[in-house]
Amino acid sequence: WISRQPWNVEGKRPEAVKVLYESLVAEHGYSGSYKAVLRFVRRRAPQPMVRPLRRVETQPGAQAQVDWAKRRVFVHDLGGLVQLPVFLMVLSHSRMPAVAVFTDETQLSWLEAHNRGLSALGGVPFSLRIDNLKTGVKSGAGAWAVLNDSYRAYAEQLGFHINPTGPRRAREKGKVERRVQELVGPLLKPGERFLNLKDLNGALGERVIARARKLPNPVTGESVFDTWQAERE
Repeated sequence: WISRQPWNVEGKRPEAVKVLYESLVAEHGYSGSYKAVLRFVRRRAPQPMVRPLRRVETQPGAQAQVDWAKRRVFVHDLGGLVQLPVFLMVLSHSRMPAVAVFTDETQLSWLEAHNRGLSALGGVPFSLRIDNLKTGVKSGAGAWAVLNDSYRAYAEQLGFHINPTGPRRAREKGKVERRVQELVGPLLKPGERFLNLKDLNGALGERVIARARKLPNPVTGESVFDTWQAERE
């Protein structure tokens, strides 16, 4: 992990040590502390040119962050190895994610992805943090964004506030960006094969729950799963 990080590359930021720690806990059964991992890395890694960002915490139910990613997956009914859009929604307090794979990123898929994500998470947070993609934002960015009409109407129906990031500021939704990194390896194993999208999404749903039971929440000290159960209330 240390050798893969861009410690001395100008403008590049290494992954937070928290990413390494969570991988050790979930994938390798590590039972030590985060501070022990942090000490280990600091003794063996150079000072990065760009420091990791400070983490911002939110109250339970206050925010979820949303993003699309793309991954190559073997799906038999789609003809084999194909690149597919993957929708992620992560509750900012508990870090509980919801993941769903689609065949496109149309307006209909965007809204259906929200339906699935909010249903899986068990409720509607006060606000959703999104990129300035066309299915969410018609023009502009951040506080000056003009919202997509369909998405604005959808948000009004469900009762959440749309909170777009500033222009070219993906770090403003860093919690969901972190989960994008987990799509290959922890959630999607290289070389895996699935019969259809239902089979693929079913496997992802089970793995998300299993991983949430292992990962600690940095705010509460309990598992992501247990923190999510409290956040749902």
